[in-house]
Amino acid sequence: MKDLWVSEEGTFGSSRLVLVDTEGWTEEDWQELDESRDWDRFQTAIDISEKRKASYDYA
Repeated sequence: MKDLWVSEEGTFGSSRLVLVDTEGWTEEDWQELDESRDWDRFQTAIDISEKRKASYDYA
């Protein structure tokens, strides 16, 4: 299930978006995303998804 939208500008923004499947994410993954800077969250979400072999799509 894809359930997390993240923009290139952080949590809020109007540029590119990525929709991430977080079903296999751990508590540590969520903490890593939460602790990342706004402008890094887009790439952090992608990195975590790739690490967990979860899907993501650009919007």
